[in-house]
Amino acid sequence: MYKLIATTLLAVFLFSCGAKKKDLIVGKWQEIETGSAISEYKSDGTYFITFDDGKTEEGKYRVEGNTLY
Repeated sequence: MYKLIATTLLAVFLFSCGAKKKDLIVGKWQEIETGSAISEYKSDGTYFITFDDGKTEEGKYRVEGNTLY
């Protein structure tokens, strides 16, 4: 059992190291402290934000190094 867990953790670590930074943002994100917005970033470089007052925003993003524009 220990070998299975160790192998699984190693595989997860190795696959996570290979992820490109631009792929790490892809998905849905919710603000934890305020809960005022849900942001969705897509792999095609577009984003969509829904605020809790019903307003929305959409556009394009890019990642350069450690910075999201």
